[in-house]
Amino acid sequence: MDIDDEFVERHTTAADNQVFAARFGLPTDEWMVQEWEWIVSEPELVEPLVEGYRKGTFTDSQKYLLMKIIIDSCNLAARACSQIFQTEPWRQVLAWLRADLPLHGYTVCCFASLDTDEPDEMWDIAPAMRGILASRPLRQ
Repeated sequence: MDIDDEFVERHTTAADNQVFAARFGLPTDEWMVQEWEWIVSEPELVEPLVEGYRKGTFTDSQKYLLMKIIIDSCNLAARACSQIFQTEPWRQVLAWLRADLPLHGYTVCCFASLDTDEPDEMWDIAPAMRGILASRPLRQ
């Protein structure tokens, strides 16, 4: 069994997108509906998104979607040579991922770049995502 078979890919809705578009002032053009969470991710959104996740009351579907935007925004920040890995928001994201791995595990697996060991072929945050997977309790 592959490690990523352990986690369920979840699907979100356009209504979920609208919740966060309204809350964070994100665009929701019709052409964005397929991969909206990847299109709207931006490094400068990390702090407001993390604060929104911390303070919000969301469904699991909404938490899943918001975390995907947060993780991709963190990856974009890391790619831009920011100091994201030394920040409190990043430490909080890692803590949430560890605490709620059944919900976010599929996204963690995607960003762990499990299909390669070549650093130049990995997401910038792959080592941290692999660390989360390595520290999880093993399934019986």
